Amino acid sequence: MSAFPPQSPPPALPLTSPATPPQHAQKTPHAQKYERGARSTGLTRRVLVGTAVVVAGLALSVALEDAQAKNGRGPVNALTKHFSSLQVGPGHEFRLLVVHPLFGAANAVGPENLRLAAGSNPDTLGFSAPSGGRTQPLRVDNLIEERLLVLPGQIVRSDRFDLAFTDYVAVKQRSSAEAALKIISKRAPDDEPRPERAVLAQWLPPTLRWAVGPDGNGRELSSTMESWARDAGLEGGRRSMADLAVGTVIRDRVGDYVESLRDLSRAPPGLQLTGYAAILDGAPVVIETFADGESFRSVWPELLRALAVEASVEEARANLLDQELPPSGQPDRLLPAVRKMLLSFFTPRHDSRNARHTGKVFSVSTPRGPLNGLVLDKSVFVHAVIVTDPRRRGTEEKDDFDPGVISRKARPTQAEKRWLDRRRGRNPPTPPPPGGRPPTPPRPVPPVIPPTPK
Repeated sequence: MSAFPPQSPPPALPLTSPATPPQHAQKTPHAQKYERGARSTGLTRRVLVGTAVVVAGLALSVALEDAQAKNGRGPVNALTKHFSSLQVGPGHEFRLLVVHPLFGAANAVGPENLRLAAGSNPDTLGFSAPSGGRTQPLRVDNLIEERLLVLPGQIVRSDRFDLAFTDYVAVKQRSSAEAALKIISKRAPDDEPRPERAVLAQWLPPTLRWAVGPDGNGRELSSTMESWARDAGLEGGRRSMADLAVGTVIRDRVGDYVESLRDLSRAPPGLQLTGYAAILDGAPVVIETFADGESFRSVWPELLRALAVEASVEEARANLLDQELPPSGQPDRLLPAVRKMLLSFFTPRHDSRNARHTGKVFSVSTPRGPLNGLVLDKSVFVHAVIVTDPRRRGTEEKDDFDPGVISRKARPTQAEKRWLDRRRGRNPPTPPPPGGRPPTPPRPVPPVIPPTPK
């Protein structure tokens, strides 16, 4: 039986959210060695900066024009308008992880009088239980004269449990709104000191953000968290998903990832850095973008740490923590996959619903999972994210792999292995379909026996 409790949130209590500035430590020897190996690709990356940005930007602009033509009007919604301005920067690679920066228009700004809940002071945010003796949903109390925004994947620490927000919560000034939460820890031991209740700086790793969301399997959440805690090396205490980065098994590798990827490319003239696209071991995992650069910079250190946890747990499960994984030499090899995902967001078919308390949430179905975005004040874009469904992740099948690049990788992807097998004249197994079930082989045809002549 799983050690994690069933998903019934405990009574909520007042919270605070101290700001945690990013720590810039000296790079570890492992990160320095990997960085030296990657310098040979520096010229290629600098050349590709302009190409990647221009090509992706043109492709997205064309897609927007097509969407407008089909509808006979302007942009489908504020979400489409935002993505039409995005351009994709060159990939930054470290071991299993590739991060592409996303650049938006330099003059883009978010809604006025809006503050992200992360970094709020003790007099900013509180929780209260609803009336009538019910324990859920809980209510978020905004105690200031600005609107407060909580994003999916942010974490609350109470004296007994850690909980994760599963949906957007935008609260008007001096008001309250219901919040959907799920427990992401064991119950704190009785002898554990009672911490000051807070909205933590930490975020859930992408796969866990998907698992606690509406598309995840709630019945499997407890066992999923149990396996993550075990693989990360969490020992004792509440074994919270908020503490995965300090697990004894992965904490050193998490530090390597953070040090190697924290500084993304500068935005070209006329643009600002507003988001990122992350690819793990050849599979797109998350694309996330904010209204403006200031909002993105305020949360990037902890979003990166969550990506580092995801990649480090993947390494632990594949027994790669002690292996050297040299740079591929092609950090932009998966740029077409990122661009393909961005183009899939341009569609006149979308769902919308009211956000909790204020604003609208737009949802666009894509082959890899739903894109969700928040719009306030009728037409002002705030935030959008797609975390790909883990069951639909997979590398792109293609025919132009570089055998030299594959030979330098300690762990070629399954698509690369199949390509090598075909190149060597072998007969590899047929790749599984998107659903994961292998195709049914055809029934054998009995041989035709000619009649015996008389």
